[in-house]
Amino acid sequence: FYPEYLFAFCLSLVVVTLVRGTYTKLVTFTNNFYELFLLHMTGMGGEEFAVGGSWYLSAMILSMTILFPILYAKRETFLYCIAPLISLFLLGWLYKEQSGLSVAAHWNGYFAMGMLRASAELCLGCVAYGITRFLSKYRFTVITKILLTIAEFAGYIGTLLIAALWAGKTDFFCLFLLFVSIILSFSGQTYSVQIFSNRIFIKMGKFSLPLYLNHIIWARLLSTLNMPISFPKELIIYLALSFASAFVCVSTIGFIKELAKKYGTRIKKYFVKI
Repeated sequence: FYPEYLFAFCLSLVVVTLVRGTYTKLVTFTNNFYELFLLHMTGMGGEEFAVGGSWYLSAMILSMTILFPILYAKRETFLYCIAPLISLFLLGWLYKEQSGLSVAAHWNGYFAMGMLRASAELCLGCVAYGITRFLSKYRFTVITKILLTIAEFAGYIGTLLIAALWAGKTDFFCLFLLFVSIILSFSGQTYSVQIFSNRIFIKMGKFSLPLYLNHIIWARLLSTLNMPISFPKELIIYLALSFASAFVCVSTIGFIKELAKKYGTRIKKYFVKI
């Protein structure tokens, strides 16, 4: 994912530079430096990130360095015992202390709160994997698959509706809905596999990460500019800029990869003895 992240990071710096006169929450170079190497969730730098979603990537990578050795050493014990307990205890603590999951870089005096969220959700993902592996062993009837498919889509649609109507107040309930829907999606026991396993959705999947990384800078920009237009028009501009930047990101990285395949070995000879 790093080429996509690097593109979003550079795009963010360019946009911030262009609107320096009106952008009220500029990120300093020193903060950017730590974020460039995904170290900002260790506490280095500030709480204002150039790439909005980068905090989760940083927290996820750092959490993995702790969790993966345990998973590697005790796979079954981790999946069915350690991961569920870590997830429950950490999510329970966040529920009591924060009442939500919007913690990101909040500092509690020892570490960034986002590290707890990332660790809890990674463990929850491991639990989902274990359940998915269990469900995939069964052969269900057509009626059961239809019911599971309905439940799967109801979870995704319900999450979007609930998050839109009661943002920040139902984080844990939405997390539970996504947990169930993701299990059903990856179990292979619903009809969504047949729906989404085609070229169109596979190509669209390439835009998911660039879109995730690039969209926040346009939201910040439009919020800062405060243009005298209606919300629907501003939303259209926001979506157009987000998808356009994601398309440019995919195209640019694809072009660079093609150049690397063609001239990579030749360029490498100037720096490394082959």
